[in-house]
Amino acid sequence: IHLSEMECFEDWLASLKKLTSRLGYSNFLLGLKPGPAAASQQVVIYSDYPDAWRAHYDAQAYDALDPIVHH
Repeated sequence: IHLSEMECFEDWLASLKKLTSRLGYSNFLLGLKPGPAAASQQVVIYSDYPDAWRAHYDAQAYDALDPIVHH
């Protein structure tokens, strides 16, 4: 899988899902910011986590504790 060769975003996301699955992960979440100084409200999120889990994660403000978010 060569993500750099994907022509449309939907194909890129499908390839990303396959790649993360091969690495042993059942789900992925991708957050894109328009720039380093952009506010968190400007982040666009693509995820295949269940809606119930995402709602729980957001309600508990786990993003404030998540080391991946901080990285």
